[in-house]
Amino acid sequence: MSYWKVIAGVALALALSGCVGWQGAKLLFAGDTIELQDVPDTAARETDAPDILFLAMDGVDRDLLYDMLRNGELPELARLLGGSNGDFSHAWFDDNLQSTLPSSTGVAWASAMTGVEPAMHGVAGNEYFIRDTGQFAAPVPGTVNKISPILRIYTEGYANKLLRAPTVYERMREREPGIRIGVAMHQYYAGADELILTDRSALAEGFRTFASAETFDRLTNEQSLSVFSDVDEEVFENITETIDEHSTPDVLTVYVPGIDHFAHISDLGPDKARRLYLKEAQSP
Repeated sequence: MSYWKVIAGVALALALSGCVGWQGAKLLFAGDTIELQDVPDTAARETDAPDILFLAMDGVDRDLLYDMLRNGELPELARLLGGSNGDFSHAWFDDNLQSTLPSSTGVAWASAMTGVEPAMHGVAGNEYFIRDTGQFAAPVPGTVNKISPILRIYTEGYANKLLRAPTVYERMREREPGIRIGVAMHQYYAGADELILTDRSALAEGFRTFASAETFDRLTNEQSLSVFSDVDEEVFENITETIDEHSTPDVLTVYVPGIDHFAHISDLGPDKARRLYLKEAQSP
């Protein structure tokens, strides 16, 4: 039985038992794209600014990525970036960029998507308590044995509501009301026009806590890499279909979670695992 059939079976069982409930059903039947704002067809950008592709690769630090690109280890990505002899004309490299402390997923991406520090955007960890309200927040659940926070990210904007600062998308829209912004599978998307989904990727993300110990521990590194690279490929395939149908957004963010997931469960160690994934998963 394939991995996805296992996941689908678990999803069905949880739905029938009431563990996923209406949120899971809402996500499953949401379709490929959720329209977040009603933007008139006549709306257009008022500037000649270039289009932006933000490739959000979870778990990949700057030094690792820059080193592999400059050493010619990622030819497909280098081609996308207009690379030639270490010069990448379509990309901006910042060798001084630092992540947050802690550099956990929820905190780091909140900072990246707002442009401000944790003290200003309010996300203090993957799981944390909000003193003012006594609320337990889990934008990226790890120890919480519940799927609902993950499902709510895509059905109710759960992670967006934890932010105390505007996103870069909201700030872009203030300057350019006609800008069109698409976000694929990222946790933070307030201010975007459309949220591009893939039900299988969402399920993989949602069942990570539940399935990893029982399913992934039985897989080899090669099998695990294949599972997670398939998740990422599904995201890109759905983006391609959406673009073919609706044209290319002015700003497109693509969240790629597979690298981080593979590094967490691989017995190679994080550095070797990430290098292997980047090399293998980016091959045509």
